Amino acid sequence: MRFTRRVAIAVGLAAVLLIAAFARPACLARACNRLGSVCEDRGYHRGAIVAYDSAIALKPDYAGAYYNRGRVYGHQDDHDRAIADFGRAIALQPDDAEAYCARGTAYDYKHDYDHAIADYDKAIALKPDFADAYCGRGGVYYEKRDYGRAISDADKAIALKPDYAGAYYNRGLAYGFGKHDYDHAMADYDQALAIKPDDAEVYGSRGRAYDAKGDYDRAIADYDRALALKPDLADVYLDRGMIYAYRKHDCDRAIADLNEAITLKPDLAEAYVCRATAYRHKGNFARATADFDRALALQPDDAEGHGWRGMIYELKGEYDHAIADYTRAIALKPDQADVYRGRGIACRHKGDYDRAIADLDRAIALEPDYAGGYGSRAAAWYGKKDYDRAWADVKRCREHGGKPDPDLVQKLQNASGREE
Repeated sequence: MRFTRRVAIAVGLAAVLLIAAFARPACLARACNRLGSVCEDRGYHRGAIVAYDSAIALKPDYAGAYYNRGRVYGHQDDHDRAIADFGRAIALQPDDAEAYCARGTAYDYKHDYDHAIADYDKAIALKPDFADAYCGRGGVYYEKRDYGRAISDADKAIALKPDYAGAYYNRGLAYGFGKHDYDHAMADYDQALAIKPDDAEVYGSRGRAYDAKGDYDRAIADYDRALALKPDLADVYLDRGMIYAYRKHDCDRAIADLNEAITLKPDLAEAYVCRATAYRHKGNFARATADFDRALALQPDDAEGHGWRGMIYELKGEYDHAIADYTRAIALKPDQADVYRGRGIACRHKGDYDRAIADLDRAIALEPDYAGGYGSRAAAWYGKKDYDRAWADVKRCREHGGKPDPDLVQKLQNASGREE
């Protein structure tokens, strides 16, 4: 590959030098621009930039060379330089819809959505049949959670260009993640894949739609396909790992996927949380705690993370740490019945029965059908030797489909001298 590139560049430079011997600077600039295009087409971005630099040096008002160089900077994820070059191209040719669209895309990559929309608007005003601009603007509306406009722009892009896989994909995202209309989303993903069968991103998104519908086997199949096409998709490893951890209860496969996700993206907090859950199910509380620590270092205000770590501390018998985490989780998100129950259980283990009962009252108030809440409160009433109330909560636990702790029931029978 290197040899081929070097030969191509050498031949191109020879041609440029030959032209230079006989041509004016403007003609030589066009030759450099053509050479840059050859390099760009072959993926040799450094050579392309050198050629475009030369074209601009020879002809400083060469809008096309600025546009082309900006495009290469975009391929290199150097979006600031891309925006600057597209801006120069626009200053030289203010009616260039392509340059506005390209700059809009660069702004999109920088999450500067308002500037992106302004550029796409201008591109469409200059060229009303510009499918790429509609598709790009629709993608930005999706990022801004304006799903109606995202779908409308995708509709327009598809009407102008019926084989536009990217527009079907964008519309699928808006239907699926935006409106939770997974059937329409999957229909669009199917169409995108019919046009472009090897798009890993689309397989990943369709997998998430299947996941949301509870069709976990098809979701895994799509995740498998996405990773076969593009093995560096950290989010897809995370999504597949979450199915294995939370739905399939296959902790070993979950951990393997989450290891890959974390290797590819070490700051992916959700991956640490999910891996911690898998370790917890395997009884490896030390590793679970370490992963929750890492997740909370990345996202200190994650209420669920504090709640989960509190539960690990509770299982380890570290009740003060558990109570601290549960308390933080409640401060961040006060409507978590499970967390109030967890803190109530930890307080009961410390012999603070009144505080335990207060927390379990709150859990039951949030979820009146919470069988576990009644079962745990029964244990707290037993601790206070209020056996009548304990029996009443044992009954309520059963009425709501729960199974009271057999040891607690036996202790109640012995202490109260009666059956339920």
